[in-house]
Amino acid sequence: MHKKKASIVIGLGFGDEGKGLTTHFLSLQSPNSLVIRFNGGQQAGHTVRTKQGKNHIFSNFGAGTFSQIPTYWSQFCTFSPSSLLKEYEMLQQQIQHLPILWVDKLCPVTTHYDILFNRLSEQYRGLQKHGS
Repeated sequence: MHKKKASIVIGLGFGDEGKGLTTHFLSLQSPNSLVIRFNGGQQAGHTVRTKQGKNHIFSNFGAGTFSQIPTYWSQFCTFSPSSLLKEYEMLQQQIQHLPILWVDKLCPVTTHYDILFNRLSEQYRGLQKHGS
């Protein structure tokens, strides 16, 4: 019987717990792994600073991307193609390989129309704005 190891990184403090750096560290220890984004969306900000001077805030790609670890975007995350393309362009300046990203076919997609609608809705709230 072949045993496999799984590491789960979950934040309980509404951000800034070190999820990105922890995931990066774990990816260095397990080169044949997969980072699974199972919740949230492209608004994530998983910061990784390496000893070699690379610095990136991962929003779409998993924090194992510097180690060539693929990312799987589950059906429980919202996916924004425009956000992905922006991050991809920034990553091209820092890595030599193509980042690998798989997106579940049931994943909800955030379009530029959704973003525009939300911004306009927020504008019309006046003093009742949510701040988003």
